[in-house]
Amino acid sequence: PLGLLIAFGLTVVLFSFLLNGARHLINDAGQGLTPKAADMLSNIAVWGPVPLAILFFIGLFATGRVSL
Repeated sequence: PLGLLIAFGLTVVLFSFLLNGARHLINDAGQGLTPKAADMLSNIAVWGPVPLAILFFIGLFATGRVSL
């Protein structure tokens, strides 16, 4: 269980890195620079990694690749 908790935390960090990279790529393209769009993108980058990691681990448990 401790290993799964560590793996979950690393997965959250990975998805955070991915979403923040996508946000920066969108900003570098000149999009999402209005305050409303910037707030939306930053909220996605902050809150998005946890549900994505949960869905990822649900998939791992459902396929039998990970078990308790």
